[in-house]
Amino acid sequence: MEPNINSKYYIANIEKALFAGEATLPNSIPSISNFVGREDYLAELREFYKNGARCFVLHGTGGVGKTAMALQFAGAIAGEYAAKVYVEMNGMSENPLSARGAMFDVVRQFEREIPADISDAQLKELFVQKAQNQPTLIVLDNAASFDKTSISKSENASTPIFARES
Repeated sequence: MEPNINSKYYIANIEKALFAGEATLPNSIPSISNFVGREDYLAELREFYKNGARCFVLHGTGGVGKTAMALQFAGAIAGEYAAKVYVEMNGMSENPLSARGAMFDVVRQFEREIPADISDAQLKELFVQKAQNQPTLIVLDNAASFDKTSISKSENASTPIFARES
């Protein structure tokens, strides 16, 4: 018999497993070696971070090094975060990951047993709880759009970096 994912008992058991320390915190942000140059841009990111910025979007033409810079920056601040999550958005492919897909990927990195057919409301609730439960660093790589009003898929991609302190 399949579990009723809408039951309060099922959600309570998922939450108990997620928040009772049973789940291993994700550490999926890859490290980067041989990063060269762009120290001025990294210094600018570090300065914004030092002054309280916790959301960054690196935007530009494909191949200019946004991913490398994002991973270098994430590596520099990763020690301040208990959970480190990397999501490949496939934004320039024919099948980009949706916002729901990205949210599901983040939650799944905390808890592998989350069912694929979880409701949107339950998924959102778990996502918010996981992001608020401990300091979490999230890198969304190759996003087709961060804000549809300002970043289009036509020629550019972006790499948002989100950092949530508890």
